[in-house]
Amino acid sequence: MHVLYADNSLDSDESCTGLSMVFADWRFKLQVSDALSVCLCVESRGDSHYLQVKTAELLAHISDTRERT
Repeated sequence: MHVLYADNSLDSDESCTGLSMVFADWRFKLQVSDALSVCLCVESRGDSHYLQVKTAELLAHISDTRERT
Protein backbone atom coordinates (compact mmCIF):
# COMPACT_ATOMS: atom_id res chain seq x y z
CA MET A 1 0.00 0.00 0.00
CA HIS A 2 2.85 2.34 0.85
CA VAL A 3 4.34 1.94 -2.63
CA LEU A 4 1.02 2.76 -4.32
CA TYR A 5 0.60 6.08 -2.51
CA ALA A 6 4.15 7.20 -1.64
CA ASP A 7 4.54 9.63 -4.56
CA ASN A 8 1.62 11.82 -3.43
CA SER A 9 2.06 11.48 0.32
CA LEU A 10 2.97 14.50 2.44
CA ASP A 11 3.79 12.31 5.43
CA SER A 12 3.76 8.63 6.27
CA ASP A 13 4.43 6.39 9.23
CA GLU A 14 4.86 2.66 8.84
CA SER A 15 5.16 0.40 11.86
CA CYS A 16 4.77 -3.28 12.62
CA THR A 17 1.06 -2.73 13.33
CA GLY A 18 0.10 -0.54 10.41
CA LEU A 19 0.51 2.34 8.03
CA SER A 20 -0.58 5.98 8.25
CA MET A 21 -0.38 8.33 5.29
CA VAL A 22 -1.30 12.00 4.93
CA PHE A 23 -2.12 13.78 1.67
CA ALA A 24 -3.23 17.31 0.82
CA ASP A 25 -6.97 16.54 0.92
CA TRP A 26 -7.22 13.27 2.81
CA ARG A 27 -5.47 10.74 5.05
CA PHE A 28 -5.76 7.14 6.10
CA LYS A 29 -4.59 4.75 8.78
CA LEU A 30 -4.50 1.02 8.13
CA GLN A 31 -3.90 -1.43 10.95
CA VAL A 32 -3.59 -5.18 10.50
CA SER A 33 -3.60 -7.29 13.65
CA ASP A 34 -3.78 -10.71 11.97
CA ALA A 35 -4.92 -12.32 8.75
CA LEU A 36 -8.58 -11.73 9.62
CA SER A 37 -8.50 -8.32 11.34
CA VAL A 38 -8.04 -5.11 9.40
CA CYS A 39 -8.96 -1.65 10.65
CA LEU A 40 -9.14 1.20 8.13
CA CYS A 41 -9.76 4.83 9.01
CA VAL A 42 -10.12 7.32 6.14
CA GLU A 43 -10.67 11.06 6.55
CA SER A 44 -11.04 13.91 4.07
CA ARG A 45 -11.12 17.67 4.43
CA GLY A 46 -14.90 18.09 4.36
CA ASP A 47 -15.61 16.30 1.07
CA SER A 48 -17.84 13.29 1.74
CA HIS A 49 -17.86 12.14 -1.91
CA TYR A 50 -14.05 12.17 -2.06
CA LEU A 51 -14.03 10.24 1.23
CA GLN A 52 -16.25 7.54 -0.28
CA VAL A 53 -14.10 7.32 -3.42
CA LYS A 54 -10.85 6.98 -1.48
CA THR A 55 -12.35 4.46 0.95
CA ALA A 56 -13.57 2.28 -1.94
CA GLU A 57 -10.16 2.58 -3.60
CA LEU A 58 -8.33 1.48 -0.46
CA LEU A 59 -10.74 -1.39 0.18
CA ALA A 60 -10.21 -2.62 -3.39
CA HIS A 61 -6.43 -2.61 -2.85
CA ILE A 62 -6.84 -4.47 0.45
CA SER A 63 -9.10 -7.03 -1.20
CA ASP A 64 -6.65 -7.53 -4.08
CA THR A 65 -3.78 -8.02 -1.64
CA ARG A 66 -5.72 -10.59 0.40
CA GLU A 67 -6.71 -12.55 -2.69
CA ARG A 68 -3.05 -12.91 -3.72
CA THR A 69 -2.00 -14.40 -0.36
